[in-house]
Amino acid sequence: MDFRLVYILFKKELDEIVRSKYVLFSLLFMPAFFFILSVTSTIAPVLSGTTGEADPLFSSLKFTDNWNELSIQQKFFIISAEMGIMMLLFLPLILPNVIAADTFAGERDRGTAEGIVASPLTESEIYLGKICGALLPSLIPFWLFMGLYAITIDYYSKDVLGFYYYPNIRFVLFFLFLGPLFGFATTNVMVWVSTRTSTSRDAQQLGGLVIMPLIFILFGTFVMAIMLSWKVLLIVILVLIILNYILGKIGMSILDRENWIK
Repeated sequence: MDFRLVYILFKKELDEIVRSKYVLFSLLFMPAFFFILSVTSTIAPVLSGTTGEADPLFSSLKFTDNWNELSIQQKFFIISAEMGIMMLLFLPLILPNVIAADTFAGERDRGTAEGIVASPLTESEIYLGKICGALLPSLIPFWLFMGLYAITIDYYSKDVLGFYYYPNIRFVLFFLFLGPLFGFATTNVMVWVSTRTSTSRDAQQLGGLVIMPLIFILFGTFVMAIMLSWKVLLIVILVLIILNYILGKIGMSILDRENWIK
């Protein structure tokens, strides 16, 4: 595989994204909305003092070493912060769909598919270039707003908890591994759909139906992991790495450049 050719195709995808106001708006508005929702749902109850009564769930969880020593308000703040992370982890599940649906179907719409087919790029290089072109621009807003979320929560956690809650092991795993792996899985599926549909609109409509079960499965896996220890999260990440490897190999094997332009 010639990664120089993959980079050229990747750069072409980025140029098309920059020229699309609709895509740029989606990549900025949706993360901003989820960020505001996550922050307000975490901070508002604590600032208003409406943390509720002690819940058996509080004692069954353990997000810090001194968990049993924390007050109800402090535990509620931490659990709310983790729920906010859950909201932000929807971004790598959703954002790639905006771009990935256009990867192959869009080339047919614009009449540019023949140029790629006639290029020296192999099927694997085309597939990898398209995947990177859809995934990486989607991960940048995710990483940006995850960082802003951690800074914002730490601004309040110093007063509420007496220490900065982020970054911790759980956050690092979400930031570097779980989010990108979620995004890679959904991008793969959407690219598959794009290779099998004739227009970008068809790819978006069909992709939405195909992606929803995957989103529920992946997010259900995350919810289960967040209720347990970060060690369990490592197991989830390992499973997702294997799953993504399989999805990537299947995607490269099923791409037929001759049938793609028909």
